[in-house]
Amino acid sequence: MFLEDYSKSPLQKQLLSSNFIKGIIIMSEILTPNLVAQVLTTLGSVGFFLLAIQALRILKQ
Repeated sequence: MFLEDYSKSPLQKQLLSSNFIKGIIIMSEILTPNLVAQVLTTLGSVGFFLLAIQALRILKQ
C-alpha cells in the first residue's frame, strides 16, 4: 500500500514524480563532496605522474 505524503505541495509531488528529478536526486547522493575530492585528487596524481613521464622522455632525448 502506498502512503501519500500530504505535507508536500502538488508542484513538489509532480517534480518528485519526474524521472529526471529522481535521477538528479540519485546523482546528488552519489556525488558527495568527499567522493568528488577523492576523484579530483586521483586525477591530479595521475596527471602529475604522466607529466613526470613526459619530462623524463624529453630529458633522455
